[in-house]
Amino acid sequence: MSPEPAEVSGDPLERITSPYPKVSIPQPQPFETPPPPTSFSPGVLDNGNVVEHAVQRLNEAARRIAEVEQDGNRRAPRASRLAPIRDISADIQRHSTPLQRVSKKTNHEQEEDLGKRIPDLWPWLYQDSDADESESVNWANRTDPLLARHFPNSAEVARIEEEDLRRAMAEGLVTLPLLPQQAHPAPYRRVRMTFVVLVILAIIASVLDGILISVAFLHPRHAGNALNGPPSLTLSSNAVRIGQMVTVRIRHFSSSTNVYLTHDIQEAVQLITGSSLVKVGPNGSTDVAMLIDSSWTPGYHTIEAEDVATRYTASTTLQITGAGPTRPSHLLIDTTMLDFGADYQGANTIQSLTLHNSGGGSISWAANSDQPWLLLSPPQGIFSASQTIAVAVERANLKVGDYKGMITFSSNIGAVERVSVHMTVRALPANPGPVLEVTPPVLSFTALDGGSDPAAQALTISNPGSQSLSWSITGNNQIPMGSQSLLLLMLDNTSNWLSTDQSSGVVVPHSTGVIHLNVHSQNLLPGVYTDVLSFASKHGVINLSLIHI
Repeated sequence: MSPEPAEVSGDPLERITSPYPKVSIPQPQPFETPPPPTSFSPGVLDNGNVVEHAVQRLNEAARRIAEVEQDGNRRAPRASRLAPIRDISADIQRHSTPLQRVSKKTNHEQEEDLGKRIPDLWPWLYQDSDADESESVNWANRTDPLLARHFPNSAEVARIEEEDLRRAMAEGLVTLPLLPQQAHPAPYRRVRMTFVVLVILAIIASVLDGILISVAFLHPRHAGNALNGPPSLTLSSNAVRIGQMVTVRIRHFSSSTNVYLTHDIQEAVQLITGSSLVKVGPNGSTDVAMLIDSSWTPGYHTIEAEDVATRYTASTTLQITGAGPTRPSHLLIDTTMLDFGADYQGANTIQSLTLHNSGGGSISWAANSDQPWLLLSPPQGIFSASQTIAVAVERANLKVGDYKGMITFSSNIGAVERVSVHMTVRALPANPGPVLEVTPPVLSFTALDGGSDPAAQALTISNPGSQSLSWSITGNNQIPMGSQSLLLLMLDNTSNWLSTDQSSGVVVPHSTGVIHLNVHSQNLLPGVYTDVLSFASKHGVINLSLIHI
């Protein structure tokens, strides 16, 4: 009796392909039926027979797989919706497949489906398998659309809208054609905005043209220079002696204007016409003769011409020869002591002090006092020949007695100069009545040539007496300062450059009042101008007070 063939324990197919992966096999060709297994006796079982038997079982398993694949009713496992199944068939190699164990079971026992013995522990997982089978088959081996989601771009949006419109028209939902949209709305908006801006600019230009035309025709026009170029000043000779005549050529100034001629620091020149103010012709030019007198010192001098209307200036240089060597600048003061005498409490006393330059060039100076009651106006300046300043003493709020003070002058040319001051304060009578007291006794204003007027300054009017004070301004007089007074007479500005906001008032006993002084400098040429205001009272001890401007 031939021995029964040994039988492999378990399903070799399940061990090889378990636990779960499904290997995709292309459509198999029909296999040839393998020869029936060779019977062998258990007593003669060796390793060679085991291998041959295992190969036969594998061939039979492959045949069964092919038959199952050809059966259309077989249910395939559902594919995952989240990610595609990776094919691992290429990873299965012979050296990684474990050998099958041989058992002594018969073939008909081996053919039993061992899966039927395993209980179904998760029956609910397959309740919807039939309903989802078709959907799973459709999405097998495809990319999950949820992973590929993105916002459509402009081209995709246009294509989708076009397909929707075509579908709607095919279904009869749209009966009228849609109006085509503008292809390029942005350039149209830019063109429209440009047009609006151009219209606005055209309107503004028209308004400006109208204003310019009205100014040109309605306002008077001043004739300009006949010749082109800036104002100029030339001499017939730039080196002369004392006593000679020099021709001064004025060119390119405003038509028919007045030109003021000076030399060095606002020193008037002597012309044969007798005036330093020259009137030019319609072409803005003229020639005048200038006499070089003994007031000119040896050395170099600057001659300047200034247009009174426009304030344009022109200058040139003149050398004086044959009068000896050039002397350096030297400051001289006409006195070294000032005595202001005695007066009642509250009275003001003003004296003048003249500074001289005994050499050539110019002197820049500044002065200060060591007492609060000792004041100067102006406290600084610059000159080439001479300059007169005002020195004042203020007796308001001072006790009876003698007072001394010192004025110190410093300059750019050397040593310091000093002037001593002496004054006496007397007591008021026992019953003085109204008393006029004006402080400060001197004021200084500084302005730029052609600039705005300086700020106003205040004067305080007090009444330390026993009766009401009625005061008034009795004089507003300019102090002659050589060429400056002559210039004011020629320009007819004698009553315009200094004004007050009040000319009279009443102050009760032991009270004060304030008035403001305004200087109008726009019509003045460069220089030093001096004015004296006189205050008077109808009754009382003090009936006159001088204020130096």
